[in-house]
Amino acid sequence: MGLDQSAGKWMQMEWSHLKDDNGKSKTYEDFGPYSWRKHARLHMFMQEVYHRQHQDAEPEEVHHFTEVTLDKEDINRLQEAIDTSYIEYFCDGGFFWGHQFQENSVNHYKKQDLEFVEFAQTELAKGNTITYRCSW
Repeated sequence: MGLDQSAGKWMQMEWSHLKDDNGKSKTYEDFGPYSWRKHARLHMFMQEVYHRQHQDAEPEEVHHFTEVTLDKEDINRLQEAIDTSYIEYFCDGGFFWGHQFQENSVNHYKKQDLEFVEFAQTELAKGNTITYRCSW
């Protein structure tokens, strides 16, 4: 168990470790191509985005497949959060979120987070929707 996160646009994804009878990788549809595991501060950032968009939502509502749609302003804020090691998004709970090693996750995922920002900016400029979703 743990916090599994994905973000990007709705697309066909590939399970390289699962093959059909012809040896071809099985596919599924999801938001991608980015995924994270137990990136607690990214999740705290996305909770803030969700609550800014849904001010009447319960504090713990961003759970189990809640989708958060990101716009250009959100992506710019994400860039700022990455640049400051998500200092304003400290996670003090969420046992399955990996909050115990959140600073390690910030460093581990920094390159991927920056790549996601670039991807999102490009896709938003094309008119595509960028979405974040998590589960555990």
